[in-house]
Amino acid sequence: MSPPRRTIRHMDNRVVFTVCLSGPYRHVRGLLRQNARAWFPWGYRRRQISDKAAPLIMQGAQAELWEVDDVRTPHEAMLLAVVDIDFVSAGGDYVAMTLRGTDREPTATAEMVVRGSETGELVFTTAELERSG
Repeated sequence: MSPPRRTIRHMDNRVVFTVCLSGPYRHVRGLLRQNARAWFPWGYRRRQISDKAAPLIMQGAQAELWEVDDVRTPHEAMLLAVVDIDFVSAGGDYVAMTLRGTDREPTATAEMVVRGSETGELVFTTAELERSG
């Protein structure tokens, strides 16, 4: 059974995962085009995750996966998928996950994700984006 989804005002408080267009996860776009509901491995170092996002990364939660053109100086963002977090394993400085694509709609916009990416963190929440706008 999935945990209840948290809502802040009118926006679902989802985790937003970002990935660099030219980084090591760049091939996930092709995978998701072939199979939008594919399972795939994912992960981040703890320092890349905002303090508000960390407790929301749990099995059964939803997240949005966005590709940004440059994680250091982002200008554009493109939605890859809204995903379910199927499995989480945290150890040391790394949080490993298995994600599965869904057909759900995002709650964040590309402009919001670019603003969130400017903080230098790769993982943040949609509630943080709503407050920064």
